[in-house]
Amino acid sequence: MNLKLFDKYNKIISMTFNSQSPDTESLLLSFKDGYAYFNNESMRGRVKIEKKDDIDDLCVIKNQFLVLSKLHNEIEIKDDVFYYGKNNFNFKKEMVDIEKVEIDKTKLKLLENFNTDENYKIIQEASNFISINGAYNGLFIKNRILCSSDNECLYIRRFSFDEKFIINNTFLKILKYFNQIKTNLPYKVYYYEDDIRTINKKFVISIDNEIDIIINVNNELQSPPIDDPGVISRMNIDSYISCNSKDLLVSGNQLKSFGKLLVLIKIIDNQLSISFLDDIKVEQFVELKNKHNIEDDFEFCVDLEKLVLILKSLENEDFITIKVSKDSDFAIFSNSENNLKKITLSKYE
Repeated sequence: MNLKLFDKYNKIISMTFNSQSPDTESLLLSFKDGYAYFNNESMRGRVKIEKKDDIDDLCVIKNQFLVLSKLHNEIEIKDDVFYYGKNNFNFKKEMVDIEKVEIDKTKLKLLENFNTDENYKIIQEASNFISINGAYNGLFIKNRILCSSDNECLYIRRFSFDEKFIINNTFLKILKYFNQIKTNLPYKVYYYEDDIRTINKKFVISIDNEIDIIINVNNELQSPPIDDPGVISRMNIDSYISCNSKDLLVSGNQLKSFGKLLVLIKIIDNQLSISFLDDIKVEQFVELKNKHNIEDDFEFCVDLEKLVLILKSLENEDFITIKVSKDSDFAIFSNSENNLKKITLSKYE
């Protein structure tokens, strides 16, 4: 029996392991089907194995079998026991109810060109603005807009898909892993068109002849209210400054070395000043490129770590625009030229 695919997809299969549940603790080897099946509450999957009509279904302890796949590429199986030379490994456990994944790709719609390097870079960037324990635990895509929020920042970016769908935490982890492994076979992402209006939407991520994964996504997860007229009105800020993003990022990183959380941003003539609020007397200055409807000595306070994270997302831009006013409860950071991306950051009093 060849174990290379189990080693290759070890991290994905391991995601479904839970010793507190018989089915998620187990891996079902179905030699007559030619697949090994695994599952948990948020995903189900199957890995390709050699078909052997003379071997009945075998249930094994998942994490122990995965350790074996790291030790050996090939093993023998006899009477439900695995052998490598004279060494034997008995991981058999009582048969449990693990659903055998069946996928009818005639009922699936392919997300064309989803797995491009550019799209993955955008998804990874947006995922930096998710709080697992926050109100918006996922990436939300609708009308060619992708957004995410950790309650303190709101990330909004133009994206290349008209379909409305959600990328939850499980989906993100699998995408990350598929983009890390070395494979000549591209992965494909599908969804069931019949699920488009249901609460639970299923996505299928596949690498042909190797692995198929079905991910359940709650289609009613709450999304940031970017279409709400009140939110749109609050984001309509007419006063702004613009500056070199790299210069501001350098200043932010230097201040971050002092380990403080909050910084005061102040407009002084044609410069932007960043300093701490307490007894650490450190102040950085960045030249402004532009200033509109903002008075000298205007100031606001933000979280330094979040500020640096936003600036890293915009560091490929020569200049960024920061929209802010005395009446707004957040500042909006965006690309100066094409407004392709904007990120809000809460202000502190």
